[in-house]
Amino acid sequence: MKQTLPSDDAQGYHSIAELAQITNESIAVWRKRIFFRQIAYTKCGKNVRVSHQTLQDWLRARTVQAATLSNGGHEAEAR
Repeated sequence: MKQTLPSDDAQGYHSIAELAQITNESIAVWRKRIFFRQIAYTKCGKNVRVSHQTLQDWLRARTVQAATLSNGGHEAEAR
């Protein structure tokens, strides 16, 4: 998933089609997220927009950090 956006979009808003392109997900997935209010959005008439900052925060909240293993790279056996 692409997590950084071009600098010219840094202060703007993104359409659903742009969100789909940025995240490499379908438009239907983004419409569903907006319908279920999983991400904050702005509605201007029929148009729905998500701010750049909201998108960055949303992506950051879903970033999974790599695990570090403290035992030399071997996971402990569960017993």
